Amino acid sequence: MQPISLRALLVPTLVALPLFASCASTAHDDGASGAGLTDVTTGTEDAPAKPADAKKAAAKERKAAKKAHDLTNARAELEIAELETQAKSRKAGEELDEAKRELDEARRNLEHFKTYDMPTQLADGRMDLDRAAQRKLEAEQELHEMEATYQKDQFAKDTKELVLTRHRKQLEFATRQLELQQKSFDDLEKEKLPRSQRDIEKKLRNAEQGVRSAEVEAKTTDLENKVKLDKARFSIDELQRPEEEEDDAKQGGKK
Repeated sequence: MQPISLRALLVPTLVALPLFASCASTAHDDGASGAGLTDVTTGTEDAPAKPADAKKAAAKERKAAKKAHDLTNARAELEIAELETQAKSRKAGEELDEAKRELDEARRNLEHFKTYDMPTQLADGRMDLDRAAQRKLEAEQELHEMEATYQKDQFAKDTKELVLTRHRKQLEFATRQLELQQKSFDDLEKEKLPRSQRDIEKKLRNAEQGVRSAEVEAKTTDLENKVKLDKARFSIDELQRPEEEEDDAKQGGKK
């Protein structure tokens, strides 16, 4: 048997080493590629939420914030509306009460004029007229007496004329006073008192119209206040509705 030489053993081993290294390198590259692919796939599966969901969440948050803001404003507007409506109602009520007081006063003035002022002024005017007539009558009688007396008796001519002239003037003044008193009474009875009565009656009609206008204004104010408050309260109720009810209402409206 021939001995195996060392060269024969080393040559095949040296030839095989590069092949083994090449296979190892290929296997390492394949493993690295597979690991990289696995990492990519795993990264895709563990990605964060989609951008569309984030936008919906942000929009919902903004909607809720706006709703809360609108609700706060609506409550403030309701409070303002309540104060304004109270002030308007109070003012309308005061104006109506004042109109009624003016109407009552106008009625009393007319009644007082008819029952007291007019009769009193007419009576006073008649009394002045009667006095003037009486003074005239007395002046006439005195003049006639003096004329008769001086006609019978033989007085001095100058004294006679002096006395008679004085009595004639008294009669003249009494006559003129009676005429003036008659004119004054006629003016009082036919012009002044009727004009005063017409003025008082006009004030009464104006007062009656004022009451009617104040009643209409008060009623209108009440209705306007009711509508204003109802709108404000309805706005609050709408803003306080749950979102689910709003969605149901929208879907029902679409159907």
